[in-house]
Amino acid sequence: MTAPLPIAHPVQRPRDDIAQDAVPPAPRTSSSSMTILLIAQAYPPYPAVGAFRAQKIARAFRDAGHEVHVITERLTDALEAARQEEPGIVLHRVALGLKLRERVLGVLWRRRATPAPGASNGAAAADAPAAPAQDPRTAGLLKRFVIAMLWLPDDEQRFIRPALRAARPLMAGTALVYTTAPSWSTHIVGLLLQRRHRVRWAADFRDPWVDILRERTDRYSTAVTDVILRRIERAILRRADHVVAVATKTRDALAAKLPPEERGKFVLARNGIDVVFPAREHREPGPFRIAYAGSFYDDRDPRLFLRALARLRAQRPITASDLRVDFAGDCRTIGAVSVERLVADLGLDDLVTFHDWMPQVEARALLARADLLLVLARGMRLQVPNKLYEYLGLRIPIFAWADEDGETAAVLRALGGHHVVTGDDEAGMAQAIERAITSTSASASSPDQDALLTEWMAERQMALLVAAVGA
Repeated sequence: MTAPLPIAHPVQRPRDDIAQDAVPPAPRTSSSSMTILLIAQAYPPYPAVGAFRAQKIARAFRDAGHEVHVITERLTDALEAARQEEPGIVLHRVALGLKLRERVLGVLWRRRATPAPGASNGAAAADAPAAPAQDPRTAGLLKRFVIAMLWLPDDEQRFIRPALRAARPLMAGTALVYTTAPSWSTHIVGLLLQRRHRVRWAADFRDPWVDILRERTDRYSTAVTDVILRRIERAILRRADHVVAVATKTRDALAAKLPPEERGKFVLARNGIDVVFPAREHREPGPFRIAYAGSFYDDRDPRLFLRALARLRAQRPITASDLRVDFAGDCRTIGAVSVERLVADLGLDDLVTFHDWMPQVEARALLARADLLLVLARGMRLQVPNKLYEYLGLRIPIFAWADEDGETAAVLRALGGHHVVTGDDEAGMAQAIERAITSTSASASSPDQDALLTEWMAERQMALLVAAVGA
């Protein structure tokens, strides 16, 4: 069995460390308790997957013997009622108003919609219609600039001032401020606290930041605001005592922005696998099952996969007794496109079943019955979908459409036993689907894989994170 994968180490180590054999440092238990201030706008039950990483971090510091305070957004009454207090973790909830762009644009639009004095039958300003949506790429230069300025550093500037007010009374006894983002405004809070109080600060990047903005077409941007964003990101990277990333390529991309002598503070701590299930020795009787759980949006686009499946079916007979595809979650549409209609037009409606949102236990049971788990990770070169770790814990072969030089492809190739497709051609995808279906493997499991899966457990990753930031 190979030695465990190195996770927390300076970035000067070799760049191909996804599959590199080395023994990572053992987690260090602090000799004395410290007060840790975790600032995370997204914290359960905040409806975003990143909230769970913040909770894992808080629990890891608490379990290491530290006192943990968390500053987070106050949610709606219904969500706050579902929020549970945990021993050793003190939550400080801050109320937020409307987003800045909503306040500014709302005022401007109401003024535009308000009738001139003396006009008859005019609608009241309060009844004025909302400003119509517009493709950022077709907006005028002035409008793009104004809205882009309202998005600095992101759409959640409203979190900065309330979080700072909540943090100041806690700073006297705080040994470490830990910010986790997005929202990127959370890192602004850490930067301001570090400058004012000279406190040790760790900045956690759940996603890359400026490196992936240029790939988005749904945002207002200008050359000026892009320069400002890059300077803000660089200031955060330089001032933070520790920079934590959840993926190797994210860490390397961030570290490359600083001189080599400053890169030792960059740490890799994956989101990790919560549960690793026993390997399945034999598949269940019945059709070969492909399953996907989550949503279709942006590059999580199933259309090439579905067209390739239809192409394969045209080449050889495939019936519902041979193959079943389950889509669970927000999968009936992608943007304005009906995936259900596409499935019907391709003649796949007898093979594909749509399931709306279901409890996590039911979704996991659906996935556990599958023979192949579908991952759509194109356009995520520097990241991996968090869903990938849940899939890996099931130890079922994965079929991933990913970037050739991306993190998802690297992770799955390091493990082996999975199927990675990186091209955009329908014929190549069809051939890959056929190879995956005809594979005799019932599970993705081997001694080498088991060693990596053990190393990638969330508990192990969080222990390494705590040790790496000196807590």
